[in-house]
Amino acid sequence: MIWGHEVRTLQPCGSENAFWVQLPEAFKQPVSNLTSEPYQPMYAEVFGYLEPTAAGFAEQYPAQFVVTEVNMVTAENPNRCEQSTRPDRAFGNEPFWNATYDEQKVTFTQMGQEAQEFTVKELEQDLTQTRVDYNSGSLTIDKQICRDTMSDSLYGTSSSVEVNGKAFKGCSTLSNQADQELFGSYAQTQDDGTTITLTLKPDHTSETRYSYADGSNDVTENGYWQPLTNGKIEATNVSYQGQKLIATREFELEGNQLSTQNETINGNEYPLTGKGLVLDKQ
Repeated sequence: MIWGHEVRTLQPCGSENAFWVQLPEAFKQPVSNLTSEPYQPMYAEVFGYLEPTAAGFAEQYPAQFVVTEVNMVTAENPNRCEQSTRPDRAFGNEPFWNATYDEQKVTFTQMGQEAQEFTVKELEQDLTQTRVDYNSGSLTIDKQICRDTMSDSLYGTSSSVEVNGKAFKGCSTLSNQADQELFGSYAQTQDDGTTITLTLKPDHTSETRYSYADGSNDVTENGYWQPLTNGKIEATNVSYQGQKLIATREFELEGNQLSTQNETINGNEYPLTGKGLVLDKQ
């Protein structure tokens, strides 16, 4: 991620593409304070959604990513894309400690001591806090900005742990486990021989390609895709033959098949011809 005046971008790991990024107001200055020079690259893990770009510096990008929650942002080492999967965890310094947790157990480790494992008695969660109770204490995760005192890193949640009467405070992160692998190519050949192929790429960019039986040149539309909270897959094309056009299709996902009967173009919804689109994963 780069956070500056004219360049505010998020580049997915393994991709050459970048999205314009919008941070929550509370994180803008703290993120700026992490860097020691203008447009310094950082590593970020964030949650949010994609939407079409607005006019200005953002319009040269395929979409803008609106951040709703921050897992972590660090300027200490931006080259972290190859790190292994880690669980939900809380951690702190002075003294160094670490706690991993799930619905069944909490594992607490303090430097120089053996790990302690506790069975979870109760787990409560709401929009601002997660609390895990166990026989020897509790672990509380609060949604508030947390700064690591030993590194140039910023987190979206803080933590407090009680173990056998001792209290520890620090930051926390959610697991960096990747989402379900929905990406790939989905295609349908229509009665007139036209093949429509929708490609969902790992970096959340997308391409819709129309291939014609008469040998005419293929037509492509480029844009982005994202899973929605209602379980559907949204694919938005932002250009058609070089011209800006916002066309969105929301697909039902059943197994390896995507289907839809409607399309929204520049804010207006239209029915697709025939039975709509039914695309099978290739």
